[in-house]
Formats: sequence, C-alpha cells, structure tokens
Amino acid sequence: TEICGYGAAELERMVVGDLVHPDEAGKISERWKRRMRGESVPAQYETFAVCKDGSQIPIEITAAVTVWQGAPAIIVVVRDIASRKRAESELFHEKERLQVTLEAIGDGVITTDVGGHVEYLNPVAEELTGWRSREAAGRPLAEVFRAWDENQHRPVEDPVRRCLEEGRRIDYLESLLLAHRSGERESAIEINAAPVRSLSGRLIGGVLVLHDVTMVRSLARQMAWQARHDPLTGLINRSEFEQRLQEALASARDGGAGHALCYLDLDQFKIVNDTCGHGAGDELLRQLTAHLQTRVRDTDTLARLGGDEFGTLLEQCPVEEALTIADAIRQLVSRFRFAWQGKVFEIGASIGLVPITADSGTLADVMSAADSACYVAKDHGRNRIHVYQPEDSALAERHGE
Repeated sequence: TEICGYGAAELERMVVGDLVHPDEAGKISERWKRRMRGESVPAQYETFAVCKDGSQIPIEITAAVTVWQGAPAIIVVVRDIASRKRAESELFHEKERLQVTLEAIGDGVITTDVGGHVEYLNPVAEELTGWRSREAAGRPLAEVFRAWDENQHRPVEDPVRRCLEEGRRIDYLESLLLAHRSGERESAIEINAAPVRSLSGRLIGGVLVLHDVTMVRSLARQMAWQARHDPLTGLINRSEFEQRLQEALASARDGGAGHALCYLDLDQFKIVNDTCGHGAGDELLRQLTAHLQTRVRDTDTLARLGGDEFGTLLEQCPVEEALTIADAIRQLVSRFRFAWQGKVFEIGASIGLVPITADSGTLADVMSAADSACYVAKDHGRNRIHVYQPEDSALAERHGE
C-alpha cells in the first residue's frame, strides 16, 4: 500500500502483473512458473512498479517457493529500492553526501578498498555485524563479515574479493547466516557484492549490501510448518500423512517393502466433550498425544487425522510386529486417565490395522480399508484391534451397510 499508493481492498482485487511495467508482467509470471516446476531460476530480480498515480519506482522482487495447505505457493517480497538505486548512482559524488544517503537506507552497506580491507559500515551494517565503522576500518573483510551457508554448513567465501576478481556483481540470495560479533545472535541475510569503479573505469574498491531477511525466512518456515502440522497436538496433519503414505505405497510396489497402517479412533471421547466442554477434549488430546509418541518407533509416523482419529504409519514393519505395536498403543490408551475439574475419565481405542504390500491398491483403497477395519473393531465391542483381510466377512458386511 505504501509503495504503490493503492488501498488494501484495491490490492486484493489485483494480480502482481498489474503492479509492474507491462513489458515485465509476462516475464515475472513465467519465472515463477519455472521456479515452481523446480527449474533453476534467479529468486531475485529488479523491475519497476507502476503506482496508482502512474509514476514508476524501482523495486526488487524476491520470490520463495513454499507449501501452503498441501499445495505449492509463492511468498513474494517486494522492496522499494529507490533509495539504494540513488545511492549507487551517487557513489562518485561528494563523500559526505554519499555517507548521509548510505546511513538513511534500510540495508547494511560495507565498502572496501581494492585489497578487500573495510573502509566504511553504515549503521545497519554495524547493527548486523556488531562492529563499529571506526573499529572495522582497515581490517580484512573476513574479520568483520563472518557468514556461512546454512544448508551446506560451510563458511561463505569473501564475496567482495570474488566480485573484484571477476569484475562483476555477485549475489547470494539463499540460506546465508551472518554471525554477530558478540556471538550471541545471528541474522538470516541476502547479500550483493559489486565492484566500484572511478569515472574513468578504474577499479577502486567494492561494496557489499546486506539485506536482513530474518523475519521473512521465519515467516516462511512458520507457514510451511503450519501447512503440514495439526495446531492442537503438533502432530503432522492428514494431508502430510497421506503424502507419506503415498510414498510408502510406492516403495511397496516398486521395491517390495512391507509396511502397515494403524487407524485409531478413540472410544468414549465424546463423553468428555459433552460433559466438560471442548476445552477439556482438547487438553485430553494434547496429553494423550504425548503418551502415544512414546509407543511408536523413530522411523514411524504418528498423525492426527481429524477429531479423535489418529493414524500411524509403521514403515518396514511385518504384520506380526505391527500387531504388537498396535496392541501396545491400545493398552496405553486403556490405562490412560484424564483428570478434569475433579472428574477422572477413562477412554479406549478401536484400531484398524492394514498391511501395506505391492497389492494394496491406491491411497484411497488403503485409507478406506483402515477406516472400515476400525469400525469393525468398534462393532465388535470397542477397545480392540481388527486386522484387515481382503476376504474378511465382517468387512464385507460393513461395506454392504
């Protein structure tokens, strides 16, 4: 709203292509489609935003692919870089004016001489690195700028030295962490390093721009976690569970691996909700989840599928072993006691157990079989386990009903 002059309600009716130069709209859309397909496409690029009053301002677009509610999505960060562009164009102007400009922008800026020794840090760079400009002056950049690649767990080579050697701008846009001088904190950053030349073209130094993206990355991680997990229990949700189950079915078909699926439905849970309210039911589920996690192996997947239903994917697990694990879960739930405002409740668990083999069929087939087996266990008296068999007469009767 501040960059382009539109109100929030107006923006919600627009697409990103409405906000950039018409010549760029198609290119941006194509870049995002290619990035979502997994192609190697730069995540950051510059263009011009078209404001409501018809004016144009330079912007920098950073697009990150994430997952939201089980589907691919893109987080787009649009940054006004007019001040940075002005700073770049004024590098050859009077030093005092340049320093005022650099201190006013929101990015960290470090300048060096041709030997890679620090000359200046603006206030944002001072805050990010923990070094004062006067203390850092004359030191090698590596002493002041200590960063590493978060994914590859290795230090980042000196970006200014590289840009001076290659004579071109160098961008690092993903997975960088910058250590504070104190060692007490670190910041997620994106950096651009560029050579600085005199009016005659002679190389006179380098400039390193640090963009703090700690909040953006934290938001992306939070959204990705929320898309895959149940907010009440912290377990993975149905969408993520079905994706892992799909992978298990594929491994059973292609490699002959044997797995098992336990579909668990709590008995008597409705009594707690009806007599004590949903707050009590939620607390019961949280407490029970903590107990259930102690009864599954590290290689297994426990999920909340919805309401009082849970699923456990037992990978590389023969039926006999799966039955033992399922019975341990059943006994744990039976022994569990939930206390709420002077009342103590007992619950149970009906479990449907389905072996996963090369002949198990589709995801829908397996989930349907598990659901049916669970309800047969309920029909036969609750608090028991029913193992799915293709020729099971009880299951056939359930399907008929």
